[in-house]
Amino acid sequence: LVDAELTRADVRDAETQGDVVIGYTQTRADALEREADGRATWGVVALLAGAAAIGTGVTLVLLDDASEVEATTVIGGAPLPGGGLVTARGRF
Repeated sequence: LVDAELTRADVRDAETQGDVVIGYTQTRADALEREADGRATWGVVALLAGAAAIGTGVTLVLLDDASEVEATTVIGGAPLPGGGLVTARGRF
């Protein structure tokens, strides 16, 4: 979502003379706007998927009956170019 806003800021901050944008052609400005819309959509999808995964994990932990099987959970993470990776492995 931040990436989409940065792309939109590129268009908003383009060089102007009066009301005329001289930093971009109309075609380029339209392309940047479409790109920002696409990035915003995927950002929302990722946010919702992450929230669903967290909700599922919390639900599984709360409903887990540890008396049946010894639960083992391993959580890890690693930095990646442009973001990061979080992994969880468990037995429940």
